Amino acid sequence: MIKLIHSPENNETPFGSLKVEMENPMELEIINDPINFRVFSSISGKTQWESDLYPGCWSYYGMISNTTSQLTRKGEILCELLWDTFLHGDLAHQYLMLWAIENKGSFGIAVGTHNGETGEWVEPMRGGLIEGILVEASDPQFLELEENYKSVEGCCLLKSLITPEGGEFTFWESEDASYTNSIVKEHADGHSGNVKGKIMNSVSLNSLIENQEKKVKWLHLDVEGIDTDLIQSLTPNNIENLDFIIYETLNTGPEEKEKCKNFLENRGFLVKESGWNTIAIRK
Repeated sequence: MIKLIHSPENNETPFGSLKVEMENPMELEIINDPINFRVFSSISGKTQWESDLYPGCWSYYGMISNTTSQLTRKGEILCELLWDTFLHGDLAHQYLMLWAIENKGSFGIAVGTHNGETGEWVEPMRGGLIEGILVEASDPQFLELEENYKSVEGCCLLKSLITPEGGEFTFWESEDASYTNSIVKEHADGHSGNVKGKIMNSVSLNSLIENQEKKVKWLHLDVEGIDTDLIQSLTPNNIENLDFIIYETLNTGPEEKEKCKNFLENRGFLVKESGWNTIAIRK
């Protein structure tokens, strides 16, 4: 009667989805109290989705990475599903996890972490497989990031705007603290209703890398519109040490994708698009 259906990643839901169906083939009124379907972040514990279900109803949620999903009735847990990298993750999640297992302790940088609840780097970092710096430019998200990672070893937090060349930029932020804050106003406008700009001094990606005491072996970029620009700004010395790169290409045009792919392939990487992102692994 109750079906919990996980669907793997696809074009519409690149991180998979979860659907609950409550059938009643015998048309019996045997449930007086609803069954509650709740999805909450495994990082912060905050509810991402919740609905009450009766026979004949269904509910669906499409961003289940790093979440726990529960079916409860009158407070009693009937069923629980913990998102798992290898059971539910896409190619990018699984490849980074495998690489992290093989390269335990590798130091890297994640730029554009939001509050740290999502991202391919989250499970390897929280599991102690990799170390690194988590970088976020927006105040509200950074405050949540601090709360979520205050007890996680092996990571440092940095509130900074990262750009290809550094310098002063207008940073466009949505009033609802969404995921689409960017130095590209058109990009922010296209995903959020109300955005406001503020002048911020930025640090170049190369400077960030060069200021680290350890070699930067992995890089994760989710910077809303300038991911490929950051990749192609890397100097020969800085890209030489990198072995694993994930960068968002959801809003990148075909020509720019191909240009960045060629840039990486010419520097010894295998490149594969995966959902919203592109993976680059050194041969």
